[in-house]
Amino acid sequence: MKTCLNGFVFFMMSFILMPIYAHQTSTSFIDVTQQHESVSFDLKLPVIDLHYKLDLDVNLDGQITWDEIKLNNNVISQFVVQHVSLRLGDSQCRYRQDPLQLESILDSSYLVIHAESMQCESTKNDLSVSYTAFFDMNSEHRALLKYHTDEVEQSLLFSPNATQHRLTMTSHGLETFWQFIGEGIWHIFVGYDHILFLLSLLLTSVLVRQAGQWQAVDNSTVVFMDSIKVVSAFTIAHSITLSLVVLGVVSLPTQWVESMIALSVILVALNNLYPIFTNKRWLMAFAFGLIHGFGFANVLQALQFNQQSLLAALAGFNIGVEFGQLVIVVLFMPIAYVLRGTTSYQTLGVKVGSLCIGVFGMVWLVERLA
Repeated sequence: MKTCLNGFVFFMMSFILMPIYAHQTSTSFIDVTQQHESVSFDLKLPVIDLHYKLDLDVNLDGQITWDEIKLNNNVISQFVVQHVSLRLGDSQCRYRQDPLQLESILDSSYLVIHAESMQCESTKNDLSVSYTAFFDMNSEHRALLKYHTDEVEQSLLFSPNATQHRLTMTSHGLETFWQFIGEGIWHIFVGYDHILFLLSLLLTSVLVRQAGQWQAVDNSTVVFMDSIKVVSAFTIAHSITLSLVVLGVVSLPTQWVESMIALSVILVALNNLYPIFTNKRWLMAFAFGLIHGFGFANVLQALQFNQQSLLAALAGFNIGVEFGQLVIVVLFMPIAYVLRGTTSYQTLGVKVGSLCIGVFGMVWLVERLA
């Protein structure tokens, strides 16, 4: 029992001591067009990330102007050459960059670099693209690769664990599907607001409210069924809105969605301290799960998939999210069940844990409304 208690305390403290921020997205875009030995690409890099990496603010006034970007033209060009490379077969492609341009994508400023291949000679048509920009300073950064030929249109993702993709003239969506299973799992484990929302719901799945107090549930079947209802309601709800948003049926402002997710974390934590929903917490899971689905969808929306790759990415991402969620449940619930009757669980786990979760939610809410 002592070992289990120590494990539970460590499990909860790992969340209490985690970074105070939730998930933030940073995305670049690479649009590659290939016609046999001829290769060209458009590279779109977030200006804010370039500034953090290259220190573009020449006059130190806190603003990045077009003149400052032009002054750093050579530095930016060298950065692109170092971190974006193309190979056709066994031949390294050397390319010429056109003058820089600015573009607004999802209310963020992006620097656009267009390049035509100067030398990309090979007897093979297989193209390899490598991308390593910003991963060293932000492990959550991603770059969406859109690949076009006369016969193929494909979307793939660069991440710290996938910095190179080998492309062929004949392709399918399976690689995108498998890659986005991994992205879904990753997003759950870095989406601390989603994790704390789910844990807050599960904290009392091993308890029952009697005489104004939380008490241990004796029947393991009751605990199992309650957990299944909560997790299933959350899964169904966020899967609905995730699909609707990504398919373009409905949309909500990102700030509103992120603020509502933070509010949901606060309300579920408060429900553990001052219970209103006890036997029907699955209703809370479903209602707020709809909002969390908008948050999941923001990840895929920001990547601007073409229609051909959209369904593969959506299916893979959703499966990955559910798998990551299942891992958390499988790790947490056995510990909670063993400790459910202890004063430490009912005090440290439920009361102190819920209070800490509510504080995180408050901080996120203030940050997202600012």
